[in-house]
Amino acid sequence: MAVEELREYRPALAEPADLDAFWRATIDEARAAATEPVLAPADTPVSELEVFDLTFSGFAGEPVKGWVIRPRGATEPRPVVVQYIGYGGGRGHAHENLAWAASGYVHLIMDTRGQGSQWTLGETADPHGSGPAIPGYMTRGIHDPHEY
Repeated sequence: MAVEELREYRPALAEPADLDAFWRATIDEARAAATEPVLAPADTPVSELEVFDLTFSGFAGEPVKGWVIRPRGATEPRPVVVQYIGYGGGRGHAHENLAWAASGYVHLIMDTRGQGSQWTLGETADPHGSGPAIPGYMTRGIHDPHEY
């Protein structure tokens, strides 16, 4: 297809009858299991920026980790860059991603649930899903939407 056609293309999708109910129940479960987020100063060698270890509730209330790195002493509101790490990666060490905060932004580096073992470190486990899986994580639990 030409680029113009691709921009307008809307394929027919077979939506399961219980799709809305499934997501409503999944979100309700996560909200019921949620705890207050924790933003704690991180113990790092970084001295010219403020580094915080963020933990908040995700799927099924499971903890998700992230780094919040910001200019030291900034009192006025700042623009925020939220970085989602690519497939197979995790948030790594705080000192590995300082450019945005050094440029005046608040930088939130999100860990990816169940990943971080292929090309950088992650701290957000994924205890859900089972069954066949290829290297990586996208197929874990794929046979049942309640386990995926």
